[in-house]
Amino acid sequence: MTFLSENLREWRPVDPHLMLQHIKLRSSRQDAPPSRWIFHDNISPLALYVYLTARFGKPNGFQMALKSPSSDNYVHWHWSLQCHDHIIEFMGFNLHAEAYAFGLPQPTEAEQATLVAAIKADFATHGPAMSAVKKSLEKWTLFINPYKRLRRVVDQFSTKLRSLDLKSVPLPGLPTTPEQLADLREQLTACQSAYTEALGLSLALRMNAPVLAESFVNLLIFLLAKPEIKQDEQRYQNIIRTKIHTRVNDLHLNCQGFTSPIDASATAVKDFHTLMNQRNNFLHGNVDPHRLKYDVVHFDGTIPLPDRYQDFAQLALINSLLDVEPEAALRDVDTVDRFIEFVLAHLDSRVRYEVELLMNTFNPGWREDTKRVGVLFPPHIVHGVPGPPTGR
Repeated sequence: MTFLSENLREWRPVDPHLMLQHIKLRSSRQDAPPSRWIFHDNISPLALYVYLTARFGKPNGFQMALKSPSSDNYVHWHWSLQCHDHIIEFMGFNLHAEAYAFGLPQPTEAEQATLVAAIKADFATHGPAMSAVKKSLEKWTLFINPYKRLRRVVDQFSTKLRSLDLKSVPLPGLPTTPEQLADLREQLTACQSAYTEALGLSLALRMNAPVLAESFVNLLIFLLAKPEIKQDEQRYQNIIRTKIHTRVNDLHLNCQGFTSPIDASATAVKDFHTLMNQRNNFLHGNVDPHRLKYDVVHFDGTIPLPDRYQDFAQLALINSLLDVEPEAALRDVDTVDRFIEFVLAHLDSRVRYEVELLMNTFNPGWREDTKRVGVLFPPHIVHGVPGPPTGR
């Protein structure tokens, strides 16, 4: 057992006079560093916060005066407590919580485990109060935004595909000398890597660009569906399952925030529909000799007579990109981007701002009781190894 564990029930909010004495003491001489207790995977952050709130009320530490009114903070909560004449600073960070106990030795792992066990054992003493605190909290479910996840992949693949620049990759011609023939394998191997990577990236983009566009439409419906639709799960599911062309045409009917219908005759929309019509060829691997032909050859018995001669580079590399050329893949992405921008232009400015905020959020939150979606965290995580509070 440790001093903190043995005297757990003696903890209380810090006495201002003790805190003042502590500050004077630390400013007058160089004290030994406080003991540092780390809470990560040994206790639930929710349970620890609820327990401390139930026992000591709202956080009373100095860091609360520095906290911004958002979730974008280095320290989220801070209690200043005392155990007899020892001061304990409890702080909650993004990835862990810590406690600093002044005037006590550094704890071993076993002693930290003992303190956690003592805290958990004390839950029963404060059960009703902890239950009341927990019920007062908002409950949000974090989920992955499929549009943002796919957007991240498509953007990364597009950037990588542009950087390959296949036109600058030298391809070997038809060998006409023994020396050229001896070098052919090495030359083909040198450029094969770039072409294989381009094939993978281009195919991935042509398959995913239509999915990205559809996920955008579905995200709009999820965010902006009219209340009567959100409250009727069957009706909502029926809308989501309709053909994509119908979903787009009916956006202004099923969603709030649209200032006008989507003009189906606009170039951005027609190009989008063309893209969606051809997506099955890629998603389902449809076999179509006419769409995928790269040459014509006649036979006189067993004698092949092609329409044209090709070299090794053409046969082994260039033909592999048929129907998934980098230019075609990047055009698909551009088609999706123009369609998204066109649809967003039909939204009220305030609604558009909120939609774009959610579009760019990888892990939004969902509140089931109010059917609300929200941005709960900034796009970054702040973490560090803090030094002990100085008390100054």
